[in-house]
Amino acid sequence: MTLGVNKQICTTRSTDLPGSAFSNVAGSKHPTNSPASHQRVITPRGDTPAAACAVSSVAVLVWYITVDIFPFVLWYQPVSPALQNKLMSIKVKRFRAQSINSLLSGSSELGHLIRAASLLERAQGELRRALPGDMQEHVYVGGYHQGKLTIITDKAAWLTWLRFQQSHLLGILHRLPELESVTGLAFKVRPVHPPKVPQRQHRRLPSKAADELSSCAADTDNPRLKKALERLASHAERQE
Repeated sequence: MTLGVNKQICTTRSTDLPGSAFSNVAGSKHPTNSPASHQRVITPRGDTPAAACAVSSVAVLVWYITVDIFPFVLWYQPVSPALQNKLMSIKVKRFRAQSINSLLSGSSELGHLIRAASLLERAQGELRRALPGDMQEHVYVGGYHQGKLTIITDKAAWLTWLRFQQSHLLGILHRLPELESVTGLAFKVRPVHPPKVPQRQHRRLPSKAADELSSCAADTDNPRLKKALERLASHAERQE
């Protein structure tokens, strides 16, 4: 491809050369019979485009070696045999499954959280039994931290009463051995949204559907299917 380019560059038409038959010499506008009117070959020298192309290729090669290969050579370091053996000897540790009793009891984090939640629930039960009836649903135990039990209420009026009865409430809480470490109460006013328990919907099977199940059980020959249909039909009959 380079030879073709050099040949194309070095071969020029006669109209592009000075002194050709088509050059405007002495105002002449007609071609002459000079041999230079056909074609003239110029020998390429060092400042030709071919030489410039070669210099550019060398520069690109040097840039590639400097930017891509040389940093990788500097970064790469051979790994010693001792380190290779150490890396190959690493094994994945398999943790054994623990029983539910070990998770819920002992010094596990889950057991600690469950015991703390149970303690707060018992504290709330004792506290509500000591409160007036119209106030019980507006007071909740929020948490326990550094010897203080946090009490949350949704009205400032209840907060004033709770602060006035603080010593009495502490005496009630100290009846439980687990709450003897409570040294004080912290009161906060927050909007309280008690959890709503969804109502359980009891499904009933109509007597007409029970009759259909009984007839299907009488017509089937599969003993397991017949027994299941009869059991469903008997539930509907007991409900009626």
